[in-house]
Amino acid sequence: MNKNELKQVIMNYIERNAGTTFAELERLFERYGYDYIGDHEYTAADDPNHIYWLGWSSEYFSIMRELRQDGYIVMKPASTLIYMIDGKGLTFPVAKTERRKKNPHWLPVSFSITSKAKNGEMTFFDAMDILLAGGAK
Repeated sequence: MNKNELKQVIMNYIERNAGTTFAELERLFERYGYDYIGDHEYTAADDPNHIYWLGWSSEYFSIMRELRQDGYIVMKPASTLIYMIDGKGLTFPVAKTERRKKNPHWLPVSFSITSKAKNGEMTFFDAMDILLAGGAK
């Protein structure tokens, strides 16, 4: 599966599951055998000690960053409770404010789709056809 097809799969999942967490996306990737695991961190641009998530490859974090920058998904602060329910979280202290940190802090977030993405060309069924045909490797 190419990068654009993977972006569409992620957007379709988020569209059906508003408030999607990184933990949910990991389950999606694992379900279809996507090779997302790596040693990279997704951090705030203005403070690398604000860590949104870690343990993915740079390619998968780049996809999430591009979807945000292109205006297809939005990232919002989320409760740690959502991550506890999803069964995953980070072990860093939770950032309570956006103030710069001296040490790593977890900033839990969730994703929702934007109206720009809802007006896209590929449908949910197109993405499912791609997944059933072999998925991303």
